[in-house]
Amino acid sequence: MIAMSPTYTVQDDQDVIDLVNGGEVHAWRLPADAPFNMMGVDMQELIVWLADGHVVVGTQGTGTFGGVQTTTVQQFTDWGVPVVVEPPVG
Repeated sequence: MIAMSPTYTVQDDQDVIDLVNGGEVHAWRLPADAPFNMMGVDMQELIVWLADGHVVVGTQGTGTFGGVQTTTVQQFTDWGVPVVVEPPVG
């Protein structure tokens, strides 16, 4: 998704992002410079937050597909921590 926008502008200072796991992280806000198309979705806005080491800690995007516009927000935490995936029930 990040590569779909041709250019971004990096803010000069960092935002403090409150994470869903109760922590916080300092991250640079990178809004896409212009609307763009991402696999058929017209993206009016995409913001990426990067922490130290260029680690993506969040995204926020507003897009339209099939006449429906929606905004999604994602946070990414615990990079490098082992994950247990439970088998589906049933």
